[in-house]
Amino acid sequence: MTFCDASQNIYAACVYLRVTYDDSTVSVRLVTSKTKIAPLKNKLTIPRLELSPILLGIQLTHRSQGILQKDLKISETHLFSDSTIALTWVTTSKFLYNQFVQSRVIKIRSLSESYQFHHVESKQNPADLPSRAKSICSNAELTDLWLHGPKFLIKPEIDYSLFQIKKWNGELPELRKNQVSLNVTVTAQSNDTLDDLFNRCSSFTKIQRSLAYVLRFVSNLKAKSNHTAIDTDVLSVEEIEFSTCLVLKYIQSISFI
Repeated sequence: MTFCDASQNIYAACVYLRVTYDDSTVSVRLVTSKTKIAPLKNKLTIPRLELSPILLGIQLTHRSQGILQKDLKISETHLFSDSTIALTWVTTSKFLYNQFVQSRVIKIRSLSESYQFHHVESKQNPADLPSRAKSICSNAELTDLWLHGPKFLIKPEIDYSLFQIKKWNGELPELRKNQVSLNVTVTAQSNDTLDDLFNRCSSFTKIQRSLAYVLRFVSNLKAKSNHTAIDTDVLSVEEIEFSTCLVLKYIQSISFI
């Protein structure tokens, strides 16, 4: 169980081991935590900052699992954040974001394929304690939150439906302009296109670039109909990254049929 949070000055992540015994009793213990100072020169928005503790939390979890799996079987990995925007960026693959967000989202997704992401209120988020510089030494309730996590972790069964990622109302920040919104129809067409590309292309790089050009073509058609600027430059890093995501998702989908 990993919790993440950020403030304007610092960000933090903490990892807990939750063990269920044969008699259905549960124990939860803090395994590791880390706090970092936010960039001082180039101030970031809070949503951008919230991506950093998510990545930090995943890295801490990987290291912890590498040690714990020698003696324990890790059945599930869950990550909690109180940032609806950052969680939406990480879990929604149908959008292409500005470079800062896109590069971090790509890295987070590549490291967290087996993770389940959840939204948690700030008061239940132990990672909020260091990010808000709260002193826990003289407060028994905060000390317990820090050492053992929120109370719901100790329950025999956790109702994860209570921690669903909240729907973001309005325009999502950091969206790239003139991008392709991949609804169900476009996704189906992309799969047909990928079938053809896999048959025609001799390397992964050719598939990446060919799909990126197909997506740009669709985007330009949409831009033309909306009387907006048409992109004719060389392929951007973001376009290549996005096409790579689609190719990998396609490979996963056909591998588990």
